Formats: sequence, structure tokens, C-alpha cells
Amino acid sequence: PEDATLARLSCYTPDLYLPQYGYSELAFLGYNQYDVLLSTHVEDVQLSCAPEVGYFMPDGKFVALADGPITATKDGITTTVQLHILPEAVAQFRLDSVLLNRASAYSVEIFSQVGLQQIGLLPQSLTWTSEDPTIAEVSDEGVVTAVASGRTRVVGTIGQFSDTLLVIASVVDNPYLTDSLSGIVSGDWTIKAS
Repeated sequence: PEDATLARLSCYTPDLYLPQYGYSELAFLGYNQYDVLLSTHVEDVQLSCAPEVGYFMPDGKFVALADGPITATKDGITTTVQLHILPEAVAQFRLDSVLLNRASAYSVEIFSQVGLQQIGLLPQSLTWTSEDPTIAEVSDEGVVTAVASGRTRVVGTIGQFSDTLLVIASVVDNPYLTDSLSGIVSGDWTIKAS
């Protein structure tokens, strides 16, 4: 019989394996009472877990802290996702070098390889140091800012693993054009090259 009423939720990953401070988005399949697939992406699923298991970021991503269950609920239908924390994961930076000026900052992107999948790691989970803080500083959240022109390295460490980011800082006293060009701007401009 045809039935468009949701009766069962199933997570794409009923057993979720993440490193500590790894994050992931959870997606759910929806079935009716006859186990016919109604939706490959059920929306507005309410997720919850104990605070010691993890937490949810404002964009909906789940951050893993410890083994435990995650509860998913939609229209009174509930399912559980079991979180398993991987004992040790190799953390790697997405980039090996970055060029910065004083006007911009770079939030270091970190991932961990788990099987064939790359899982993002929160920058706050690493311990950060700058080899030369007079050239570039790094916050506890992994945000790198240029201080003076030069080169230095930023190191992030988690457990026994660490990775290094080369920072090339180009800081000038006045990065902005001071002339408004008001005297030469007209409709007579033509493009000579691209």
C-alpha cells in the first residue's frame, strides 16, 4: 500500500568513527511503515547527546569528544547513532604554506585521514606555537595573523603528531592607494590586455 508517513529513521553511518575533536555532519534516510524509502535526506532531524560525548556547532556539525550514543528524533520517531572515538589519528594541515598581509588572517584547516575518508578536526584541539611571533602570531583557535614582513613556521600538535605551516608575511606600512584618481577617471578607458 502507498504510505507517505515517516515511520523509521536510519543514519547513513549508524556507527560513527571519529578522532577526538573530529567533526562530521549526520544525514538520515526516512522509511515508511512498510520499509519503503521515502527520503534520502530527511530534514529537520533533532540531534542530541550527553555533553561528555560531544556537541553540535551552530552549522549543525557534530564534534566528537568520547564514545557514546547520539540520539536523532523527527516527528516522535527516534534512532541512535553510536559514536566510537578512534584512539589516535594523524592530523594534517590542508595547506603547507600561506601568504599573509596585515589585513587578512588565516584559519588553519586540519583534517585526519580515517580509512578512505578525510575528517575535519577543530583547530582548538591542537596546541599552537609560532617559531617567530614577531613575524606571525597564532591564536589558540589556530588563526594565523601577520605581524611583520618575513618568514616563519607555525606548528600545531595533537597527541604525538604535529604538522608545520610555512607563513610568508608581507606587511607594508600603507597597503592602500592614497590618491582617489578623481582627476583621471573618465569614460575614455579602454582595455589593452587581459
